[in-house]
Amino acid sequence: MTTATGMPSADRNAVLASLGDLIREIGDPDDLAYAAAELLGRSLNVSRAGYGTVDTSAETITIARDWNAPGITSLAGVLRFRDYGSYIEDLKRGETVICADAEKDPRVGDRARALEAISACAFVNMPISEPDGVVALLYLNNATPRPWSAAELELIREVAERTRTAVERRRAESALRENEARLLFLDALNKETAKTSDADGVMAVTTRMVGEYLGVSNCAYADMDPDQDGFTIRGDWAAPGAMHILGHYSLADFGEKAVRELGAGRPLVINDNSTEIGPEAAAAFQRIGIGSTICMP
Repeated sequence: MTTATGMPSADRNAVLASLGDLIREIGDPDDLAYAAAELLGRSLNVSRAGYGTVDTSAETITIARDWNAPGITSLAGVLRFRDYGSYIEDLKRGETVICADAEKDPRVGDRARALEAISACAFVNMPISEPDGVVALLYLNNATPRPWSAAELELIREVAERTRTAVERRRAESALRENEARLLFLDALNKETAKTSDADGVMAVTTRMVGEYLGVSNCAYADMDPDQDGFTIRGDWAAPGAMHILGHYSLADFGEKAVRELGAGRPLVINDNSTEIGPEAAAAFQRIGIGSTICMP
């Protein structure tokens, strides 16, 4: 028996049954998105399949993880749609982008070589929309041109919709658990700090408990100098094997970003100082054992 679109119904039903099993068995939302993409990629025999969140204002897609056939390189990270053509305009309208041959697609234009370089000479971008617009994308890439049948597109759409629903449910559940854990931690912190009226004792308890809760190398408290040019770290907690960082420092040594953000009363957030700030500022952090940091004024 076949569907109206020509795909054997047994094949379609087998894929959807397998997807149902994955949804029941996998709790982590990113793992579930990857597993759904892998299932679809293998079932349709394509080069790559993935699921990513879309920012239509920035015209980017963020991919946590994707499935790739042997010899195909992952696209995990942030990609800019405009680097590969103008079809972002279709996606913004919530329209599925179907490309059988990038060389012949007018939306790709002179970006065909860029798509070839990432093994996407043919692709399907299936947008997933909410009331505020497109929020995610299920995509399939193929390293060589290939047609996409109506049956395949129907299957991709159904997998996309079911995956999005399940992933968002998992994320909502995860957010609830994280909020409950955070409230329990704050209650425990409050009880521990209430045991002492000594400022240094409160600081010692707080830095230790926050550092352990977040699983970081170091948690510290600093006073800014009156002129805001420097700061003194007068209390810290260090994980086993990590450096203590007590002492006085010049803020300028840690780079323009640190001066700008903290000077304006904003948090300083650096995920990787080797790539996000200049080498001299990065070296200042690294000398005291810091590769990433959050400084909360």
